[in-house]
Amino acid sequence: MKITSPTFQFGSESPFTISFWVKNGNGVVLYSGGEGSDNFKWLLDVRGEIVSFLTGKTQYRWDVSEADFQPCKDWCHIVALYDQRTMTLLVNNVVVATGQYSDASTGKTTTPLHLGFGAKESIGSFTGHINNIGIWDRRLWGFERCSLLNEYQCNE
Repeated sequence: MKITSPTFQFGSESPFTISFWVKNGNGVVLYSGGEGSDNFKWLLDVRGEIVSFLTGKTQYRWDVSEADFQPCKDWCHIVALYDQRTMTLLVNNVVVATGQYSDASTGKTTTPLHLGFGAKESIGSFTGHINNIGIWDRRLWGFERCSLLNEYQCNE
């Protein structure tokens, strides 16, 4: 699915949070940034036991927040936070990885938001199940993330 007119501009200085549930996932879950070389791009990818949150200026150089995690027997809750050029990746409300975005020369973009594939539909097509996708134009606080994860015990 392609959302052609998102209202939020993603940029290297723009905080945001992405949340979704995944089961038996393999491939690109969400992508934003189009094919232009000067756009701020981000991508969330699940490959079996590896979940990745990537940001970058081109598809050839990414800053990565990536972690191995034990695959869930059922659904996993994934949250990606971006704030002050820091990427934080959480699985079931546990921080599993962080990374820094380093390219200061990108502008904001409102390019289409892709669900289930990368920059082109033929790249990274997703197989598996995705549910309850949320995107916020700010960093969610711990208690807000916890409320999204109502099946698990939260201590925030």
